[in-house]
Amino acid sequence: MARRQFEMTGGPELERALLNLSTAIAKRIGMQALRKAGKPILDAYKAGTTVASGALVENEAMGPRSRLNKRQKRMTPKPSPREIEINIGTADPAGLQEELGLRQDANPALTRAWDAQGGQTAVNTIARELGAGIERQARRDGRR
Repeated sequence: MARRQFEMTGGPELERALLNLSTAIAKRIGMQALRKAGKPILDAYKAGTTVASGALVENEAMGPRSRLNKRQKRMTPKPSPREIEINIGTADPAGLQEELGLRQDANPALTRAWDAQGGQTAVNTIARELGAGIERQARRDGRR
């Protein structure tokens, strides 16, 4: 896969502002920004998935945790307290077959969704939402 680079203006200022907040508040603001940027990608993914049973579409979700078993959790390095991650996709094993076409024709719905709604658009949404969240928190702190 080709390497892609995205630009975000105001990154250092956002980082400094987030570091001045408590860890819980910074994580909440970050998670809200990631969810807002991920929602259009998930919607486009759901619209592009073609499964007769509908079980794949029901299992498509966006969430903070990946589904790892105990052994995989032990092997995965623990993230830092200020690190957040969000996964967009499906928990259904048929999702990989649908995306890559292992025993059927490929239907790369998530790839098309990322190309349409992800990339620089998602980075811009994250930056905008982080800035708005930090400003809201500053107003809250000013009222106290």
